[in-house]
Amino acid sequence: MQVGYPDILADLTNALIAAIENKEPVPKNPIIGCKAVETLGYFRASAALPIIHSYLGDEHAYTVENAVWAIREIGTRDKYLLEEVTQLLEKPHLQLSDNHSNPSQVGIQTSIRDNL
Repeated sequence: MQVGYPDILADLTNALIAAIENKEPVPKNPIIGCKAVETLGYFRASAALPIIHSYLGDEHAYTVENAVWAIREIGTRDKYLLEEVTQLLEKPHLQLSDNHSNPSQVGIQTSIRDNL
């Protein structure tokens, strides 16, 4: 029996959401947001979808990929959000170049293929 486990998970989820709501920590460290978004995906924290959604516009391709992955893990039927994920493939910093595989684009394509 895991007494208090749901409360601990809720507390961790709330702490991670609070950590990534402020995108300008001092000093700014993109790894914090990226890993927090990823962890919220592992938690399947549906309450985090709005803040994870905001990370689709991040300047770092790896963070965008993690946001797409987290959205897929959590699950959504929001057509606007799904369309926004599809449009990410047109973003220059997420596109393939010189026949080299781009992990971000591959991750986004996989999420789209799996219908998030």
